[in-house]
Amino acid sequence: MSVDEETRAAAAAVLGESAGFPCSECDFVGSSASSLGQHKRKHQVARAAKPPPRVTPGEAVVAEVIGKTVANLQVLGGYLSMVLPHTGIAIAGVPGEREGDPPIVQSRAATAGTVLELWAKRDARVLAALGRFNQLFETSAVVELAAGIGAAVAVDLGAVPADLAVEIGPFAGENAIQPVRAVIGDVIDFVGAMRQQAAAARPAQPNGVAPDGAEVIDGGVEET
Repeated sequence: MSVDEETRAAAAAVLGESAGFPCSECDFVGSSASSLGQHKRKHQVARAAKPPPRVTPGEAVVAEVIGKTVANLQVLGGYLSMVLPHTGIAIAGVPGEREGDPPIVQSRAATAGTVLELWAKRDARVLAALGRFNQLFETSAVVELAAGIGAAVAVDLGAVPADLAVEIGPFAGENAIQPVRAVIGDVIDFVGAMRQQAAAARPAQPNGVAPDGAEVIDGGVEET
C-alpha cells in the first residue's frame, strides 16, 4: 500500500467511512488493495494488446532505398539475360540511344519501383524488407561470382551458346548485346584458344578426314 493509500485509509477510519481504492487511470474505486491491483492488471493487458503506432518513413530515405532497389533489379535482369534473354531484358530495360531519349525497352524494374515506393511510404516494414534485399548486392564480388558460374554451367550444358547475342534497336550486328561474354569473356577466349591449339596439334590422317573435318588424300597435287 502506498503512502497516499495509507493516508486515505487512516482518514477514512477517523471519519468512520470507507475511502476505497481509486484507480489512477479511470473512475474505478476498489474496495481493497487487491481488487485495485486486479483492475490495474486489466489496463496493462489492454496496453500490451494495443499495436504500436505505425512509423512513416521520410521521403528522402524512401527515395534512396527505392533507387537502389531498382538499380539492383536491373543488374539482376542483366545477369538473367544470359540464359533468359526476354525475361532479363524486360527487367533491366534498354535505354535510349542518347541521354534524354525515351527507353527502347521500358525497364519493368523501374515500373515496380513506382509501386514499391507507394508501399514503402505507408509501411516502414516494406522499406526494411527492401533494405535487406539491397544488402545482398552490396558485395558485388558475390553477385559476379554467382553470375559467372551460372553462365559457365549454362554454356557447358549447352543451354545457351557462348557467343549468344541479343539484338535490340541500335544494338545489332557487332553492337549486339553479348551477355555471356560480358560475364565470362576471358573464360570463353581461353577455352577457344585451347581447342584451336589441340586441333592444330593433331596429325592429319591419310586418305581420311582431318580433325577439322577436311578430306585428306595422299600424294601431291597432281594426284588429286
